[in-house]
Amino acid sequence: MGSITHASDPTSPYYTPFVRLKPEGILVFGADPGLCATNFTGDPASLTARGAALPADGGDRVAAVIKTDKLEDAGKVIGIYGFSPW
Repeated sequence: MGSITHASDPTSPYYTPFVRLKPEGILVFGADPGLCATNFTGDPASLTARGAALPADGGDRVAAVIKTDKLEDAGKVIGIYGFSPW
């Protein structure tokens, strides 16, 4: 979850962190696990019936982003449908 307001406010600590932290050698990646059947987004059973992924699958997607060696993807949000605008 993110905040467009915070991301677009230059006084916010969340303002383009991938740009602000890059000179320090810190790369920032965004990971979108997709809709997962958890209590966070509703009843897990009904979400599963509608095609939501298992939480472990969402975790695997996040782990894949964390483990990437594609440094050119820093500053992007990566999900099951590719890159999302951010």
